[in-house]
Amino acid sequence: MPVLYFHTSLRLPSTEVVLELVSLSPRPDGSQQAVGRGFTVLELFSNRPEAQAADGDRRLNLHHGSPRSLLHPLLKDTVDYSSLLKTIDGAHLEYVIKNHQALVSVMHLLPENVLISGNENIPGLATSPTGDALLRPQLLKMLPFTLNRLTISLQPSLEKFEGQLLQLINADCHNTVRPGFHITHSALIVLAYDTFN
Repeated sequence: MPVLYFHTSLRLPSTEVVLELVSLSPRPDGSQQAVGRGFTVLELFSNRPEAQAADGDRRLNLHHGSPRSLLHPLLKDTVDYSSLLKTIDGAHLEYVIKNHQALVSVMHLLPENVLISGNENIPGLATSPTGDALLRPQLLKMLPFTLNRLTISLQPSLEKFEGQLLQLINADCHNTVRPGFHITHSALIVLAYDTFN
């Protein structure tokens, strides 16, 4: 069962994690083609007892289409997506959320609000013989240095971002699996650290 790590400073009841199941297939040029297989929404800090992120096993249904469909005006301020989104029959995501206190000393090295695997190469952390550098993280010795002639490229403008988003939404219409796709079994463990505790 894969283990993913996550930390956030957002402690709002409306905080949600959107997870998309994507299959990768090789292309002749060596790159990979990503095809969306479904997505789900995980409510992290909901006040509803059935959605709370307490320790324990949970199960989420996967929905057809792309998570970009959540940007549709009909879904704005919607709490219950299941009535508006088509569920993939027999497909679900099993997960467990646990606090992982060992992340406290290294969370400055991890991007906030991003799922990350302990198998990834994380600058500043020693590799682990188990392959999971975040299970028992060990900081590398810091080496001070100076950068000269540093260039920073900023993200695209809002207009360019919206244009790219529209292109991606259009591509999703052609790149998602249609009804009839079946997933046999998938499981996930998310180890989270709440920066307010």
